[in-house]
Amino acid sequence: MSRHQEYVRIVPEANTAILFIHGIVGTPDHFRKFIPLIPENYSIINLLLDGHGKTTDDFAKTSMKRWKSQVNGALTTLRQQHREIIIVAHSMGTLFAINAAIENPSDISQLFLMASPLRVHPKPSALTTSLKVLFQRVSPMDLRTLGATLAYGIKPDPRLWKYLPWIPRYVELLKEIYHTRGVIQKLSTPCTVYQSKKDELVAYSSVEILKKNPKIRIHTLPQSSHFYLTQEEEALVLNDFLSLCKL
Repeated sequence: MSRHQEYVRIVPEANTAILFIHGIVGTPDHFRKFIPLIPENYSIINLLLDGHGKTTDDFAKTSMKRWKSQVNGALTTLRQQHREIIIVAHSMGTLFAINAAIENPSDISQLFLMASPLRVHPKPSALTTSLKVLFQRVSPMDLRTLGATLAYGIKPDPRLWKYLPWIPRYVELLKEIYHTRGVIQKLSTPCTVYQSKKDELVAYSSVEILKKNPKIRIHTLPQSSHFYLTQEEEALVLNDFLSLCKL
């Protein structure tokens, strides 16, 4: 069975639900360590965004419009039954979470976000890591690249020209980043964000934008990267998430 599976658990008469949203070319499996921490009386939707979990061709055929529609559809489902909705998101997923909370502030009680890409600045190591993943040249000792492999939700294809049709998806992502930067101060939902100091894709200066909104609590992860959290910093994030579930 593929690890790129959407997971849905709707608990009858549950008051609280958690919606997980992964990043671009990501996977619901990114949140595999969060799921066991969630109380049994909480509902869960761990989305698999359209075009993910499949091939490069499948990803090329999707769009950000479809992804937003999925997020809105999941929120509509959860609103029908649950009083409290928490969104947990990574990377691009954080943009959807922020905008959903701005558009419907009374519907979402908390945001728990990681690697929010309000500014992007890919480092050379990002290309190196991507090539290692695509050509499946990942050493078990290379923890950062291994983390990227586990977070990658598209079947690797060494034919590099297959990635050219992806360009529109990244243009859409840049537009969504620009839009979110312009509305971030409107966010009124309590929000916790974890930004990695050694992120190879997201500029750490994203923190400067986040700081403009006092509703946002920012935590810096000094040793972690975009996909890989050190053992100590991962424990910190998971412990904070566990505390959030106990509120």
